[in-house]
Amino acid sequence: MTLSARKYLCYIFFVTKKLNIAHLSISFLINSIIIFSFNSIASSDNPFELIHGIDNRYDVADYPLSNFQKLAKSVAGRVNINDLFWNDDLQKYEYTQKKLSEQFIKRYDLKRNGYFCPNTRYFNQNILPTCSGFIIDKNILVTAGHCAMSIFACDQYVWVFDFVKGKKYIDKNDIYACDEVLVSKNTNEKYKFEDYSVIRLKRNVENRAPLKIRKKGHLKLGTPLVLIGHPLGLTMKIADSATNRFMSKNEWQNPFKNWIKRRYYFTANTDSFGGNSGSPIFNKKTGIVEGILSGGDFDEDYNEELKCFDTKIKSNKTKNVDEMYFRITKLKY
Repeated sequence: MTLSARKYLCYIFFVTKKLNIAHLSISFLINSIIIFSFNSIASSDNPFELIHGIDNRYDVADYPLSNFQKLAKSVAGRVNINDLFWNDDLQKYEYTQKKLSEQFIKRYDLKRNGYFCPNTRYFNQNILPTCSGFIIDKNILVTAGHCAMSIFACDQYVWVFDFVKGKKYIDKNDIYACDEVLVSKNTNEKYKFEDYSVIRLKRNVENRAPLKIRKKGHLKLGTPLVLIGHPLGLTMKIADSATNRFMSKNEWQNPFKNWIKRRYYFTANTDSFGGNSGSPIFNKKTGIVEGILSGGDFDEDYNEELKCFDTKIKSNKTKNVDEMYFRITKLKY
């Protein structure tokens, strides 16, 4: 063990005792030392990307595990009320017909504007939701804090269930209005991170079971995970082949601060995008919600040759994972 690693171990035990960080186990400490030692000599020239390895997103009906198809029934998308139109003849709602191919992208950091490239997956699918959320009680919905920061979230948006591939119209029974934002937290401080909102809906959700959430304990590193939500506003997708990871290259720039701050969040190599914010991430073995997607890196890279945006891709083996999940055990309302 290197001298820097030994110092790090002493520091960790001191901080753990001082702050009573019960969620971090001895095995977690040992893993941290191994990774710390490795990172001190490992190359760090991997670029920030988004899709990890193969694109593991599925339309709900195509996902091979029926238990997660059932869990997807309890996940909703946030939809602007101005994008829904009542059809008297059908007694259903129509919605703004916009495809991913029509989504205009502005990247101020790259000084580039444009559309997705034609080879982008789901290029011709409809888009509608702008965030994701899920129910944890008969009329209680949870999402990311930045998806419902005030009462305006109730005035401007509704929550739509079953927006899946092939959906031409939306049944009025699948649309739920917000009654009140009970709690909204969106803080990113030195040793604290919170990004969640709890919403009371105007009526009880019917024919959908509230999702089970982790109440206590610690999610072990390397646990297989499944994400359900609306990436890029697309019809609902289930994405798997992800695990929770140790600290990224960015976090290693200030490892002690971020190690403590990880009481509130974990990272995972999920295939996730804007629109997935607020999505539940499940323990694949138990089906229990472990966290709420807060954010990550940009979703696209600009293709200078084709003059359009490509989906970002990086290796599943990269240690630079920046997709952040608020720990559901820290949820309070």
